Amino acid sequence: MSSEYYTTKNAVHENEQNGHGVKRKLKIVSPCKLKALVQKHYLNQQELSRKEMQQLNQANEVIASCIINTLSKKQYDEMAGFILTEITNKNSGEDFFGDSLGFIGYTNVEGVHDSAKQAKHVQRVQQPYHMMECKKNIPYFLQLYQTVERMGVNQFGGLDIMYFDILVQTRESSTVYKWHVDDDTDNNPGEMDIYRTVIVKITPGKAVGVQVAGHETMWYDDVAGACIHFRSNAVHRSVLPADDAELISCMKLVFFLGRNQYIFDGRERSSLSSLSNTKARTVYINRNKRSRRMGF
Repeated sequence: MSSEYYTTKNAVHENEQNGHGVKRKLKIVSPCKLKALVQKHYLNQQELSRKEMQQLNQANEVIASCIINTLSKKQYDEMAGFILTEITNKNSGEDFFGDSLGFIGYTNVEGVHDSAKQAKHVQRVQQPYHMMECKKNIPYFLQLYQTVERMGVNQFGGLDIMYFDILVQTRESSTVYKWHVDDDTDNNPGEMDIYRTVIVKITPGKAVGVQVAGHETMWYDDVAGACIHFRSNAVHRSVLPADDAELISCMKLVFFLGRNQYIFDGRERSSLSSLSNTKARTVYINRNKRSRRMGF
């Protein structure tokens, strides 16, 4: 898929050809089953059956990459420079946001966990007024935010941006994450409904890659605007480049997309408002039927 603001490069689907050349869809696997398969394959180094490998490769478009060309290289550089100066290297963003938004206790990381480094290198932006500060003050952030919004509407069936992370990754940043999912209560303290994770690298050069369980590691293009997006309930991890000398530092904006009603992959969650509207329509129809029977 391509558009005026982003171009899809790679995609991995759960659909596969069967012996008759007809595509079939795999059944959705529970999170508990996925975690058990990850434990077996990656941690215990046990061989999985073909069916188990297919179960790891679940979802419609599990993981894909693209280039978001909304901004020029100069504009990405200006955005990243502002974040580095005013947020990352300045009280971990406390002056900018008026609050401490940095992680301090997420210990599921490569290397030794360091709460001070973690707070400096990742801030979770959830509250509307914190989001507004970013839109108003970070150069060109609003344009990028709107591009990801359009992706949510056009590519993912109407998902909205629930919140986002400002993420800097180095070998010693305490932000290179081990196996996890993005839609659980541990990684999602707001307990929002999250379905798609969209990561935009806003600095050029080498970056920490992403591996979804059951897939090869996907690496970012070297340009600013390189993007990887994947299903949020897929078990995944951060992967350092083989030649660590090539990775000095990379900055990313991690957008978490979700909504409460119809979901792109076929799941459906009814919001309270939709349930209330359905109930109200049923009551109205029943009242009309009763009124007609009574001659009103």
